[in-house]
Amino acid sequence: MTALKRWWRHIIYDGRQMVRKFRGRPEHTTDASARHDQAIALAPDDPTAYCHRGVAFARKGKLDRAITDYDRAIALKSDFADAYVCRGIAYADRGDLERAISDFGQAVSIQPDGGVAYYNRAKPYADQGDLERAIVDWTLSIVFCPDDAKAYYHRGRAQALTSNVEGAISDFRKALEVSHDPMLRQQVQELLQRFGA
Repeated sequence: MTALKRWWRHIIYDGRQMVRKFRGRPEHTTDASARHDQAIALAPDDPTAYCHRGVAFARKGKLDRAITDYDRAIALKSDFADAYVCRGIAYADRGDLERAISDFGQAVSIQPDGGVAYYNRAKPYADQGDLERAIVDWTLSIVFCPDDAKAYYHRGRAQALTSNVEGAISDFRKALEVSHDPMLRQQVQELLQRFGA
């Protein structure tokens, strides 16, 4: 194993896990940016390095710089589903829901069995008021990630808004069953109490 590959093993994370890991934890982004700058200097044609540095920029709120890095990653590897997901998240955070939906759709076309793209595409659909499409995407997300409590939670909320109370209660119960997040569990329990379940 080359020194570069050994070094990469210590700093590279799957794009989806990295977004989840560092979201809400800005104290890790300075070191992450520096590590990714080093990675890009060592391997300037590696799309993963640009994607990961983009995540670090996004964590700092530097969405334009993050999007530039995701663009570079996609230019280097046009079928890089994780880069489309990350860029879609950045677009959504910037309020550009149409571009976000487009990027999540591109990720789905590249990796149709990836629940992360469906999950993330559902959010801008819901924000646009298209709850039916959001429910379809959260359902597909659940098909591929059946233990994703947040997908059940969000689908349940969307179902409640479309007057499908039985579906909402079922989703909230499933979210409660699979969730290990105390805050999410509390939110779900409160919703179940509101519905008398």
